[in-house]
Amino acid sequence: MSMGKKIISWISFRIYRLNLHFDLVLVSRWKWRKYFARDGRILEIGPGGGPWTLELLKRGNTVTVVDVDLSSLLRLKRKIEVFPLKNRRVNLINSHAKNFSSREEYDQIIVFEVLEHIKEDELTLANLVRHLAPGGEILISAPSRNHIPIAGESVSQCEDGRHVRKGYSFQDYAVMLSRCGMKITRKETAAGWFTRRLTSCNNTVYRLTHNQVFFLVSRLLFRPLARLDFLIPWYKPYCLFVIAAREKRAV
Repeated sequence: MSMGKKIISWISFRIYRLNLHFDLVLVSRWKWRKYFARDGRILEIGPGGGPWTLELLKRGNTVTVVDVDLSSLLRLKRKIEVFPLKNRRVNLINSHAKNFSSREEYDQIIVFEVLEHIKEDELTLANLVRHLAPGGEILISAPSRNHIPIAGESVSQCEDGRHVRKGYSFQDYAVMLSRCGMKITRKETAAGWFTRRLTSCNNTVYRLTHNQVFFLVSRLLFRPLARLDFLIPWYKPYCLFVIAAREKRAV
């Protein structure tokens, strides 16, 4: 690798590690990495740009990544190859989550911003839970069903990459997980008033200007303001997060 590519790789990696993401909602959700296991076996569904995958690898985990989009997996593969990672124990699988099957058991299953894209969400969740090791847990994040839509957000009638439902409530999570033999052990929220308003503003500006540079620069400028969500705690959050473990049956 040339020196120029090494420098670009190092800078890109630091963007992930220091939470300098352009996605303001991801910046708000980045706190949930503290719940990731170390030196475990992890199943991650729908990696997106790969920030969670890189964090999981950094913590010494062996990660199996499943995505229905082959191009997304190939982009992630290239990042893992060029980023300065000490741990590259990752297995990339091109499959729909509801059809995924493995003899492997996992200590954690990460399902971030995925279920709202899947029509058969409960069937998918049940399939994933089957792969949990004893004592394992599943971490889920998805939009709230009560959130105020961000500019440009829409709901589709088919699985075309857009959301197929607006979102979930904590009660929705509890019901689905209970049917899978799971019980919620932790609940949290992310992306409040400032994050949502700034993201909507940023998306609107891009649709009007179609200027990618201006779009990215404005997001960087908005980042400090996005951290002020705590000032309006009563505002409906965009994302709901839960951790669930096997429900203990009475003897």
